[in-house]
Amino acid sequence: MTYEKILAALDRSSHSDLVFEQALNLAQKEGAKLMLFHGIPLDQHQGLFLHEFELTTEPLARYASALQTELERQQTEIQQWLSDYCQNAKKLGITVESKVGFGEPGKVICDLARRWDADLIVLGRRGLTGMMEMLMGSVSSYVVHRAPCTVSIVQSKLNPASQDG
Repeated sequence: MTYEKILAALDRSSHSDLVFEQALNLAQKEGAKLMLFHGIPLDQHQGLFLHEFELTTEPLARYASALQTELERQQTEIQQWLSDYCQNAKKLGITVESKVGFGEPGKVICDLARRWDADLIVLGRRGLTGMMEMLMGSVSSYVVHRAPCTVSIVQSKLNPASQDG
């Protein structure tokens, strides 16, 4: 099977370099376009600054403004981080672009893959199992079961499920 469009989902963990390298190697081998993506989960911002505001109209408007400012700050920071990866891909002659999305990471990855018409999604897996996976969720599991295309999982070298202790 050949791939024309590869979506690499990066999460700013130390594992992102491995995911990027795998996607980069495949894009180079296949002559594919590469999309680098990072999703910002909105639920992590639910309590942001809320303790500073009363629940009335004016303070809620200030809260919304503070939340928007924080999300814009994060988006700018992540776009710069993705830009560094893009430069590495461009040096190898790979057509690459990047996007930042907001929402539940698994869902926004699948939605982007559908809209962009990706042939392959490359993403990492931390190796959570059992109760830890139930409590924390699993983006990779969500994507594997709902993606509109082939999915390649890059397993973390430090698999917490297999460590002694």
